[in-house]
Amino acid sequence: MAVNHKTSVPKSFIIIIVLVIAAMGYYAHISSPETTVVKYFTSLNNSDYLGQADCYSVFLIAQQIPEYASMDNKELLPRRDEIIAAFAKELPEISPAPTEKITVTPLREETKIGKFSAVVVFEVTVKENKSNGISLLVKENGKFRILSIMPISPEQLSEAKSFDIEELDTQIETIMK
Repeated sequence: MAVNHKTSVPKSFIIIIVLVIAAMGYYAHISSPETTVVKYFTSLNNSDYLGQADCYSVFLIAQQIPEYASMDNKELLPRRDEIIAAFAKELPEISPAPTEKITVTPLREETKIGKFSAVVVFEVTVKENKSNGISLLVKENGKFRILSIMPISPEQLSEAKSFDIEELDTQIETIMK
């Protein structure tokens, strides 16, 4: 005579799984400054000009397009999508795709994140050549966007370690008002 034992998964286990999946989805959509920098270089490598433009701060882009250059900061954010689309059309001329693939690795221990801004230091590899770069990002509508991005020397890399993110945050907050 066979005994039929019903086995079931405890309800608490199912709830935990649902919560973990929901948390993973939530964190996948949070903008981190490192993610923005990596997305920028990925878009650059793939000639994805809209993706590349989307990584930039609207405040930086507005200075590149005459019809937006004189607008007040408060006017720019609501028109971000329109400005990004206009800039993406100009990017093939301004920033052609690289001839060699660029790999970027954020140096997380050097990254500084504030309430309104962030500084990301990263390693760039092109073929076997390595160098470093730094990016200043501002938070726009809850997402970090690139305000500036440039190469840095080994001497500047050591200076980046002592960067005061709180002071930068104060300056960015003043500009955003």
